[in-house]
Amino acid sequence: NRVDTPALTSPKEKKNTKKVIKCPKCKDFDKNKDSNNLKLHIFHHYLDFWEDKVAKMTKNDTVCDKCSPLKRIVGANPEGCRTALICHRAIQHEELRTVLENDKELPEGFIEELFGEVSVKPLKVMHAG
Repeated sequence: NRVDTPALTSPKEKKNTKKVIKCPKCKDFDKNKDSNNLKLHIFHHYLDFWEDKVAKMTKNDTVCDKCSPLKRIVGANPEGCRTALICHRAIQHEELRTVLENDKELPEGFIEELFGEVSVKPLKVMHAG
């Protein structure tokens, strides 16, 4: 007896079947299919959230005091260093999720889709007739 296994799809083919996940705040990511790229982009729309949480920098490098061991964060200039620290905290320490959960204007299911979680929408059970 021979068992047929479905042909494995190459990573390239798989990429083409990914669903588009757009930025709900601008048109820059209308054809985006990578949730990680969108995370790196979308935190910029919420920089105000970190206004009082991340101090202005005077140097091109700093450390994240939430990391153990401390992680060194570097930018091209003090402003870039601050943005890099915000990006780090947004993604590595899940502060982006907090920001998004507080935004009531996001489309339903967006956060789950962005973070690759199963949607909590109820399933419609279909019965053969």
